[in-house]
Amino acid sequence: MERNEGKIEARKSVNYFLPTIKLLLKRDLLNIIRNPIVMQSRIIQVIFISIYTGGLLFNAGRADYTDVINWSAINGYFFFLSFDLFMQSMMPVALTFPL
Repeated sequence: MERNEGKIEARKSVNYFLPTIKLLLKRDLLNIIRNPIVMQSRIIQVIFISIYTGGLLFNAGRADYTDVINWSAINGYFFFLSFDLFMQSMMPVALTFPL
């Protein structure tokens, strides 16, 4: 902020969110076009993780939910699922920027 004769003037800020998203999407699409195996490996990874996490809670609706162990297992599953989704969303961003 600049001071001008005892008054404080607010600086104008520019929103670069949309151009930044456009640039990142363009980089990611170019990366997919250059390396189609990366896209195939992501699809295989999602299928594998979906089958694995689906198998963890297969027939979980029949369990007794008054037991603390069942609640701990469900909480652990949701923690694993949220952490896995976070890591899957961050990996393409990490691959977009070269070292």
